[in-house]
Amino acid sequence: MANPRSILRVGAIGATWATVMLILLLFVPWPLDVTFPGEEVLAGKMQLSSEDLAQYTNFFGVFLAIDGLFVIGWIVGWVGIAFLVRARSPWLGVVVLVTGLVPALLDLAENEIMWAMIQGYQLDFPPQPSWFTAWKISRQLSYWIFYAAAALAGLGLWSDRLLDRLVTIVGTVLMAVVTPSLYLGSLPVAASAWFLVWFACTSVLLWRRATEWPAAERTPPARKGRAGQEATSTTGE
Repeated sequence: MANPRSILRVGAIGATWATVMLILLLFVPWPLDVTFPGEEVLAGKMQLSSEDLAQYTNFFGVFLAIDGLFVIGWIVGWVGIAFLVRARSPWLGVVVLVTGLVPALLDLAENEIMWAMIQGYQLDFPPQPSWFTAWKISRQLSYWIFYAAAALAGLGLWSDRLLDRLVTIVGTVLMAVVTPSLYLGSLPVAASAWFLVWFACTSVLLWRRATEWPAAERTPPARKGRAGQEATSTTGE
């Protein structure tokens, strides 16, 4: 059986890697005057000059590569989070693991569909509405399912410890604040900021719990009231 401390440490490294990749994504300069990610271009409603098309293609070549590296960190970090939840609730840990990995795969599918559309644009292929629809659906689902996974993980991690509570708040309250951006046009900025906060917090949490394991997951004894103490002393238990 794998060492729990090793699983949590590797998870912390994965979450840290995901955080770094998200920071790098923020510094990739967007080359066009239209709103990211240029849905007008992907849908075939806007024609680009040769120079703009080259810049657009180069941008997404870099952006999607970094995003793929982010997904790797996401997957590794999420295994650590699911393991930590499973230590407290086995069935919830399995649910958290599945719901956290499915959107990672959807993110990769979204990237590949987008890259296929960009390459088709370069080759003068006519726009494919079905591709655009598949890209939009996979993109939205990747966010919604991961938001649900983060909420479940946050609820499963809740305790009297400050770090646990912080992760729960990020996965529930802060997530609820960000979700309207899915339909209000501010998705890239709001979602990226939330993902950044989530993975930064979970990286610290996983590393901290790895150093404390197994004491970190021991359930503290229930506090007894005065009546309970008297009853215990009377019965001799």
